[in-house]
Amino acid sequence: MTIQMKKILLFAPNMGRDSAATKWLSPCLGIYRIAGYLNRNGHRAECFDTALTPADQRESAIRAKLAEQQFDIIGFSVLEESLIHDIGCMNLVKSVCPDAVLVAGGIEAQYSYQEILDKSPCKLCILGEGEEPMLAIADGAPFNEIPGIVFKNPAVPLSVDKFREVTEAIPYETMPYEAYWDYYKAMYGGELTEKEDRNIHTVRIFTRNYCPMGCKFCCSTNQLADASERKAVKPADVVGDALIGIILRIIKSHPRVKTLYFTDDNFCLDLRKVRDFCEKIIALNLEVSFICFSRLDNLDERTIVLMKQAGFRLVNMGLESFSEPLLKKYGKKLNYQKAMDNIALLKIHGITPFMSVILCGPDATLEDVSMTVDGMIAQLEDGLAEAGVNVAVQPFKGSYYFDHCNDIESEIVAIPGTDKTIKKNYFIRAADPEVRELQYRFLETYHDEVKMKREMDRTGHMTSSSQAMVKLRLLKKLIEDLVAERADGEKVKEINGKVKDARRGIDAIHKLEIFRSGSVL
Repeated sequence: MTIQMKKILLFAPNMGRDSAATKWLSPCLGIYRIAGYLNRNGHRAECFDTALTPADQRESAIRAKLAEQQFDIIGFSVLEESLIHDIGCMNLVKSVCPDAVLVAGGIEAQYSYQEILDKSPCKLCILGEGEEPMLAIADGAPFNEIPGIVFKNPAVPLSVDKFREVTEAIPYETMPYEAYWDYYKAMYGGELTEKEDRNIHTVRIFTRNYCPMGCKFCCSTNQLADASERKAVKPADVVGDALIGIILRIIKSHPRVKTLYFTDDNFCLDLRKVRDFCEKIIALNLEVSFICFSRLDNLDERTIVLMKQAGFRLVNMGLESFSEPLLKKYGKKLNYQKAMDNIALLKIHGITPFMSVILCGPDATLEDVSMTVDGMIAQLEDGLAEAGVNVAVQPFKGSYYFDHCNDIESEIVAIPGTDKTIKKNYFIRAADPEVRELQYRFLETYHDEVKMKREMDRTGHMTSSSQAMVKLRLLKKLIEDLVAERADGEKVKEINGKVKDARRGIDAIHKLEIFRSGSVL
């Protein structure tokens, strides 16, 4: 293979401040060593360091350097203290040299390669020593054959046609649903209600690849755009005759099925398609029921009536809060009044609204939480609705909150069978001291409440729906206690003192073994 000489520029770490006044600076040996090795092997590499340039003049200095010639490869030496500014420099370089290959190296690039690949235009990170990987990159070796590098190859989102093809390819005929159904039938014993029987005999179907709404607590809304490095990805779905065909295959292969659950984030994104589906299902007169997800303000009465006729029995919706100010903080683009109207319409027409709420968000006040607790209790008391009650936001990687909240209840956990550990993030602690105290008091007391509920119902299957009212009543009592303490002037002294106990939440979580399934917070 003929090797073409490459022009390479290597950046020293960019501290983002004027360091010369407080440190003894010198040339960055790491990048000079790599440059020397590359030059000895037929390439033309040079180093660039802005440390001696005043911080407010560095951008213009970088632009001037990039204007001198067209570089094929541009590398960045990255340190922990320079990471943010190095990523800023990578973005600047990409805007000026869009065709250059960007490479990050150094100890921080090795240990933070996920951060760099996710949040910069850099496509390659070097692990360990950089000389041989950089030479291989310059020589044109295929990335997958180069030892010591991690590289990002942006995804290509499935087209609508391809999404439909892969969805239709799911081998429903050979999937062991009956084994799962029999497991839960045995768990319930001979006391199955009709509702429990229908819940057990369920097959899930994804009809859309993601929700584009962008709520701050959600990571799935960002997944495809981040993976493909696009600002937005158009949702793909399976509709019409293709979806009907999948349903008929499932019923034929698993005649015990009683419920089909459309588990994509918003089955009702396009009401025209929903109504068309319902009309087709009504004409087939199938002996199955349906569950789906929908935004609360997406629906209208015409569609709800058709859904009921088609056999829809439950609609799962992310309400998140009865406090409109908190909904805005969550990034929840919801028409609150229309949502309330649709809850009422679902109840009137005999479809159960299942409402998920997040009570103690990072910015919630005790009044926000109380409003949602009272609102949800009122919605559940008539027996026509169900709920999933999340007491805190879980910090999912890829979500807005993961990147913007740093007060997270976490723990260093040993990985069994190794000498390695990972940091396990449990939930985001609320900023308001009263709400944070509410989170901890809930964790400390819920174990006994759920144990009592299990014994009363004689069940080992505590679903989110069966836990909802237990949580809400406990939270209402805890809120009343906090309000009383506030009136007694104990708020700052007592609550802030308790919150400083770093082990408090972790110990409570360990006690709640049911939390491990994600069903408590």
